This record gives sequence, C-alpha cells and structure tokens, in this order.
Amino acid sequence: MTLIEVLTALAIGGIVAIALSGSLAQGVRASAEFEQPRLRYEASIRFEDDVRSLLEKAFVASEATDAPSYFITQSTGSSVIGQGADTITFTVLGERPGGAALSSDEEEFETRNETFGAQGGTEEVSISLTAVGDSGGRSGLFLRKQRPADADTDQGGFEQVLASDVQAIGFEFWNGTEWVVEWNSQGTEAQQLPYAVRVSYQLEGDEAIKSFVVRLPNGYVEETGEEAQ
Repeated sequence: MTLIEVLTALAIGGIVAIALSGSLAQGVRASAEFEQPRLRYEASIRFEDDVRSLLEKAFVASEATDAPSYFITQSTGSSVIGQGADTITFTVLGERPGGAALSSDEEEFETRNETFGAQGGTEEVSISLTAVGDSGGRSGLFLRKQRPADADTDQGGFEQVLASDVQAIGFEFWNGTEWVVEWNSQGTEAQQLPYAVRVSYQLEGDEAIKSFVVRLPNGYVEETGEEAQ
C-alpha cells in the first residue's frame, strides 16, 4: 500500500468514527428525553391507584355510633384548583388487623394493644401536602393513618410519604348536582359522603395538571336512602 492509500483509509475511518460517535450521543440524548416522560407517567399511575384505593374505602355512619366516622376537608393554600381543599381526612371501615397482631400468642387484651396498637374498628386516613408531625426534611404528599379514629385531625397515628413527587393537589366533591370545593360530613344533620371525588394534581417538573375522578361506593343520598349512581 502506498502512503496516499494509507492516509485515505485513515481519513475514511476517522469520518466513520465521528459519525458513529455522533449517532451514539444523539441516541443517548433521545433515550434520556423519552425516559423522563415515561417515569412521570408511571409515577402518575402509581399515585392515582394509591389514592383511588384509599378513597374507595371511605365510610361514614348515617346515624350516631360509638365509633366516630367523618369526611372532612381543609385548605392550607397548596390547592391547584383555586381556593379548594388540599387536605382530606376521612374514616374507613373494615381494615383487617395487622399480621403481627393476628399471629401473636399474647392473650392479654391490654398487652396486645400496648404492643401492636388498637386493632379493628374505624380507621382515620388523612392525605395532605402538610405533615401533621415532624416531616424529617421530607416533602411531597403525606399519608397519615390512625386506628381507631378519634375525630382529631391534627394529631395521632403513623405518617409516611405517599408520593414524594407530588408538588400540588386539590380536591373537589360531587354533591349530586355540582362540584364543590369543601366537604364536612359533621356539619350536616345527617352525615353524608360525597358521591365522587375529583383529584387534580401536579408532579414535580411537570407543568401539566392531571385530574381523575374516584366514585365512592359508600356515597349515598340520605333523603331517599339510595346509593349514589
């Protein structure tokens, strides 16, 4: 091979290498661009499933009972739907006792409660961007559960981060005629659940506001005794 042929081959090889490296870099950038929307979509699906599962268990007794039951909303200023509620606290019924409590050999009722906490009965569930206890530097949407429910929405129970990437949220409630932005089952003569809850939220790094509607199976019309359709 002559020197000219060697130089030509090297030049062609260099051009091919540059083209391949450019294609590889472009592919990496494209993959990263597609990865973020995919992760946000998966986070949205998980979040909506978790909130839907919690809300569908909401329960209030139509008459006064020994076990408190309620559905109460609050606004702390972080709603994405104007002045609507961004915190909801409600009771659920029928949560099974924990596995540790069921498998325990401890027979004394007082000792079991001291060890595992109260089991059964109504449970209080709170969803809010504001932690009731010490957040420990964490942020996002907090989930607090307390068993048994005690009608005190400002303390008690165990709290965890439900979705760390939720930066804003708002709740609306269907009363059979229109969507309203607050609800208090204790503020009416007959306790009632909303027929449905519309949840609007915004994820961190996402400008879009997403919404979904949760039908409450235990929602009902007190005047007729019919379940909400």
